[in-house]
Formats: sequence, C-alpha cells, structure tokens
Amino acid sequence: MYCNIGNVHFEQNRYKEAQKFYEKSLELIIEANNINALAAIYSYLGSIYLEYNELKKAIKYGEKGIEYSIKTNQPYRKMENLNMLATAYAKSGSYKLAYDFLAKAKRLNDSLITEQNNSEISQLNKKFETEKKELQIQQLQNQEKLKETQLVAKELENKKQSQQKWFALLGLIVVLIIAIIVYKNYKEKKKD
Repeated sequence: MYCNIGNVHFEQNRYKEAQKFYEKSLELIIEANNINALAAIYSYLGSIYLEYNELKKAIKYGEKGIEYSIKTNQPYRKMENLNMLATAYAKSGSYKLAYDFLAKAKRLNDSLITEQNNSEISQLNKKFETEKKELQIQQLQNQEKLKETQLVAKELENKKQSQQKWFALLGLIVVLIIAIIVYKNYKEKKKD
C-alpha cells in the first residue's frame, strides 16, 4: 500500500514524499521477508535517486533491483532496472556501461517479445487444431447422420417395394378369383 502511494507521489513529481513511502514500504517488505517485492521497491528507490541526480545511490538500488528480479524470476522488472542503470550511467558519463545496460535491456525486451509471440502462436495453433478436430468430428457426425438417413430411406423404399409386390400379388389373386367366378357363372349360364 505504501508503495502504491509512493508511486502516486512519484508520478506527480513529488519525489521527497514518494521516497518516504518507498522507504516505509522497504522496511515492511524486509520485515515480512517478501523477496518478490524487493525488485520493485529497489527499482522505485533507484528511480528516486536518479531524479535527485544521486547516481551512485541510483546505481546501487538498480543493481539490487536486478539481483532480486533475477532471484524471483521477474524479467520485466529486470528490464526496468537495466534501463534505469543505463540512464544512470549515461548521466554519469560512463557511456560504455550505459550502452551495455541498454543493450542488455534491449535483448531482454526482444526475448520477452519473442517469448510472448511464441506463446500466442502456440495458443493460436492449439485453438486451430482444436477447431480443426471439432470440425472433423462434426463432419464425421454429419456423415454418420447422412448414412443413417440413407439407410432409413432405403429401408422405407424396400418396405414400399415389398408392399407394392404384396398388393400386386393380392390384386392378381383377386383378379384370378373374380375371373374364376365369372368363368363359373358363364359356364353355368351356358348350361342352362
């Protein structure tokens, strides 16, 4: 909480107030043994001393920030500290060191962007493969439904043809019976 208040003061260029809150935050972080937060607070304090143009202190806190960002695997915080150190060394006239830290920050930034892009590509590939499999499953289900529909239609056609054969046979039998009856009636009439 103190750190957030310090950030507000820092953004408003009230560095003395920001420093007080950062230092109070640092005490609490050390007391709580919260090493994850140390990289951030050292970075913030380094930025304060950079604004005061107290470059040795800025560098000291920047180096501590890098140390803890490495220990706690915080690459973005490490990049922030590398950039801050590059600025501090540039202000102090150590342009070679400034360039080295800036180059390290740039490589880390490129690495993070590549990692993020690879992650996004991997997620898109997974999504594509999932959608592709779902589409294949849907196509197989549709083919299965089509086969079932065709089978039912064929069964209905076979049943219809079978019924037609039976009706034709029944009709033939009825016609035959009528013919026999007519023939018998004709013979009987002829006899009379």
